[in-house]
Amino acid sequence: MVLSGYFYMIQNMKNMKNLKLLQKIRKNKYYPFSFFSTHINFDTIEKLESEGEEFLFKNLLFLFEKYNKNSADKNMLMNAFILAKQVHKTQKRESGAAFVTHPLIVALLAISYKPCANFLTATILHDVIEDYKMEGSIDGRAYISDKIKTEFGEVVYNLIEGVSKVQSIKNGKNFSKQSIKKEIDKKTIEKIFQHSSCDFRILLIKLFDRLHNIITISGKKDPEKRRKKIEEAITIYVASAKRLGLWNVKILLENACFRALHSEYGGGVEKKGGALENPKIINTIKKIVKNSKVSVEKNSEMNSEQHTSYILIETDNEDSCYTVFSQLNKAFYLKKDSFSDYISRPKLNKYKALHANYIINNSEIIEIHIVSSEMKKRNIFGVFVDIQNSDFSLPSLSSSSLNILHTESEQVLHNIKKILLTPQLTIQS
Repeated sequence: MVLSGYFYMIQNMKNMKNLKLLQKIRKNKYYPFSFFSTHINFDTIEKLESEGEEFLFKNLLFLFEKYNKNSADKNMLMNAFILAKQVHKTQKRESGAAFVTHPLIVALLAISYKPCANFLTATILHDVIEDYKMEGSIDGRAYISDKIKTEFGEVVYNLIEGVSKVQSIKNGKNFSKQSIKKEIDKKTIEKIFQHSSCDFRILLIKLFDRLHNIITISGKKDPEKRRKKIEEAITIYVASAKRLGLWNVKILLENACFRALHSEYGGGVEKKGGALENPKIINTIKKIVKNSKVSVEKNSEMNSEQHTSYILIETDNEDSCYTVFSQLNKAFYLKKDSFSDYISRPKLNKYKALHANYIINNSEIIEIHIVSSEMKKRNIFGVFVDIQNSDFSLPSLSSSSLNILHTESEQVLHNIKKILLTPQLTIQS
């Protein structure tokens, strides 16, 4: 009884602390924003570090409350914020900003996908296990791991442990300091993919973590470290985002890498609108497909020769996609060998759409993608659709979802070996 009373007192103190934190956060006006766009201003994200952790957490909490009103979940995020501030209080990023701003911005990058409290809590604390230090002979990593398990549960702990850097390697005394670091980096990537085969939220946290690191990579002084991080992002994490169907994350990561490699271009790729700059063409298509939504989207592929726009037509259902395709064929000339049916044969990341190029005005070519509302959601949110549908209650999800990750893991093995000069890795489920 005494022990239970003690824990009750501790919990009550935490709730009071959170209440004071919430009151402090709500004193000022909210500045809500969303990162759910492929046209993020990277310079703005870099400047966010200077806004301070209170400002960042205020925005995170505001956006979280838009889709989750559960007070226990909100309390979990506030406890995570308090712990992150404690662990990172003396740390600085190479830019000079307080280190705790980094995990908060990473969480903000993910918030548009409406992840649950466990995911966001792990994101806020994703560097805590490897950064926690204790004086004396006590094992700091073991202590903070137990603390996380007790306060936030096994699920959150497993997510954080999954992205945490490997602490040491076997026979480390036989290697030079540089070789040990390279071996640890290699083992860490291997560990992330091994753990992700059981719960791919680990890889999702790492993707958003790497996205922010690449956006702010100009603060890293060592040019060789910058080059390595960028190369690793392109060959491993861009490919992973694509395979998991996180199209916006893939494009943002590509553009961030392009900006870092070619800063003279201002961080973006110039998109040529071509025929789509003519409003008459858009209006003509809208008249043809009266009951469908028509919009112009940017088709950003880092490795393509041209960066063009395309027209996205959104219908009510799958059958309507083929009806719209038939209507367009009657109005325009379909370019030879340009039609791709990803509805009957979806891509490995479950992407579905009809793609077709049409010749208009005798010479100009327009690219059109036709999707249903449900397909559009899947194409944008990727595996987050599976996560939302299952409410995180079954992290392993369906075998088909895991097959996506397993396939990607097999494909990126060559890239991992190329960057880190590792022997062949075995990804276990």
